[in-house]
Amino acid sequence: MLTRTARISASMLLAASMLVLTGCSGSGTAATGNGGTNVKITGVMPLQDNPYFKSMCQGATLAAKEEGVELKWTGTSTADTADLLNALNAVGVAQPDGILIDPFDPVAFVRPVRALMEKGTNVIAVDNALAEHVDVTNIRTDGFAAAADAGKRVGEMLQGKGTIAILGMTPTGSSAVARTNGFIEGLKAYPGIKILPTQYEEADTAKAADVVSGLIQANPELSAVYSVADAGGSGAASAIKAAGKVGKILNITFDAGPELVAGLRSGTFDALVAQDPYNMGYEAVKTLAAIERGEGKAEYPQHTDVGYQWLTRDNVDDKAVSTYLYAASC
Repeated sequence: MLTRTARISASMLLAASMLVLTGCSGSGTAATGNGGTNVKITGVMPLQDNPYFKSMCQGATLAAKEEGVELKWTGTSTADTADLLNALNAVGVAQPDGILIDPFDPVAFVRPVRALMEKGTNVIAVDNALAEHVDVTNIRTDGFAAAADAGKRVGEMLQGKGTIAILGMTPTGSSAVARTNGFIEGLKAYPGIKILPTQYEEADTAKAADVVSGLIQANPELSAVYSVADAGGSGAASAIKAAGKVGKILNITFDAGPELVAGLRSGTFDALVAQDPYNMGYEAVKTLAAIERGEGKAEYPQHTDVGYQWLTRDNVDDKAVSTYLYAASC
């Protein structure tokens, strides 16, 4: 299997030669590769304009090209559960061979995913995990472990003292909850740090900015803001800058889209926890293609971890971490 660096280089070459699948446009074309059969796979994702999902689309697109399968990429512009369920149901009517889905609500997607699997459409959950293991496998970051590591690092940055605010996305999303609980677990090594009650931004940057502005006013001693996703981090950056607190209040967030990476370099972010959405998309399509060719495993683990990277101004421009920076387009 290609290394991730090699896969990205290959992806750029494919794009240059105009041979890549039309992924994020919502349609796809069959490609010549290792498959030799007309396997159809569809990605159903929320937040279509988000660099996180554009990176996932890139990885899925290259895997589809290598495997000779037809890939379609669709979904919603929001993180609304009802909208995403409707998109998944619409895709299910077409009966593709495989689907990769980010189930933002771990409970709400169990029934439709089970129904799809029973009808012969293999489903892989990416990023978020389902409340029940009714899918093939869940390919994701171990958010709890990554967040626990972040908590320890932030505690060290604050030298064990201060007040931290946590911005969650929603109170139900499995990955967001894991990133919250893991961060709190990591901070247990620093009992001198006060953790404020978790606030939620619902994937809304403007709401995140309002929340953080209120927290700064109510807590003059605020030392750091930790966000479980990019919308929270971007909103926090705006609020901290407006309050004249850049460099005084640490801003740490999950994700590494172009805006966040630029902010890390300029000083409006102090650290990023970069996931690997490219590899999530790549491995999901590879796995679904193998199953359809009869080459899959008899059983897959409930969770497949793709790792993460802690980014700071000291290492963000290192070649070793460049593959964790999210794409601006698919």
